[in-house]
Amino acid sequence: MSLVTRDGGERFARYFVGAIPDLICASGGRMPPDEYRLREKECLAWLAGNCCADRRWLALDDVHSGFRFGSENLYAVDYRTGLTELDVGAIAAKLRESSL
Repeated sequence: MSLVTRDGGERFARYFVGAIPDLICASGGRMPPDEYRLREKECLAWLAGNCCADRRWLALDDVHSGFRFGSENLYAVDYRTGLTELDVGAIAAKLRESSL
């Protein structure tokens, strides 16, 4: 989050509300049998555990396979570059457009 909130990006801090649980660690280090959408499931578990299951949300992630194909809740970051200034602008536009 520090990259997003530095150099004037503090206005975005309110959109970051926590970190998702690690379902692999929670299961004793074993990969769940249905690995597909694991990251998305972790996000949904966090939302449910924090009384936010009905709220709109956006995840920034470089692992696309952790989410449903075409998920409106994912902003896919390029793993080779990480979060860039261009991404921050695109994320801000997405947040404005969807009223997240």
